[in-house]
Amino acid sequence: MPPRTSANFCSTDADTVVFESSDEVRFHIHRKNLEAHSDLFPSQTDIESNDDSDPAKLTENSTTLEHLFLHLYPRQHPNFDLLPLKEFFLLAEAAQKYQLPTLMSLCHQKMKHLAQKHPLHAFQYGSKHQYNDVLDLAAPFLMDLPMEKVCKNIPATHQIRMVTGVVPSTKHLMNIRNSYQFDAPLAVP
Repeated sequence: MPPRTSANFCSTDADTVVFESSDEVRFHIHRKNLEAHSDLFPSQTDIESNDDSDPAKLTENSTTLEHLFLHLYPRQHPNFDLLPLKEFFLLAEAAQKYQLPTLMSLCHQKMKHLAQKHPLHAFQYGSKHQYNDVLDLAAPFLMDLPMEKVCKNIPATHQIRMVTGVVPSTKHLMNIRNSYQFDAPLAVP
């Protein structure tokens, strides 16, 4: 089956760059929009025409690219709260990969809000992209997950941060608990 073209990104203007997703959907993106929003898109200066026969192939799926490319144009952007979480995580990674500063910032803020309910994803994102504030927000909530799963999914260099991020929270909770009258106070580490 031949590749199809995105309904939102199907311009035939001479100054477009054609990208193809991993699931063979093509996107015709205006070169000026690429230049205004990112220096890192592959082949944006190498592609000399909008020749549909030789698109720049990207590793992301069409849904991720659809949301990513929407942020290159002045229009209403999709609400992250309506995106399935898996798709949001893929979009956040693509924003980092292609260095779209505005989208990176929006994803960073959303990731901070997801740290409590999805600490492993948030911690992985924070460690990969050096967002210490995301790491600090997610770390205490990792303790609710099986440690084998956590340790398997985060770099060893960040496992120490996870533990040190949890200790202050644990001490605080223990102090609150110990302020009540119980038969025996719990020891604070």
